[in-house]
Amino acid sequence: MPVETALLRTFTAVARTGSFTATARELGYVQSTVTGHVQTVTFQCALVSARLVVLPCGGTVPV
Repeated sequence: MPVETALLRTFTAVARTGSFTATARELGYVQSTVTGHVQTVTFQCALVSARLVVLPCGGTVPV
């Protein structure tokens, strides 16, 4: 199942900023929308390990 572009944009913004709040502000969303996008991406891509999103580049983002 392909992941929607908006969800990936949100996911990468969280990885870059390290903050759901900063991402929401930057993208013009409320924080709950950012949380929902990250949850959807992590569910679809099965990248969650011990409540951290494991990034392909080796970093992690808390969920």
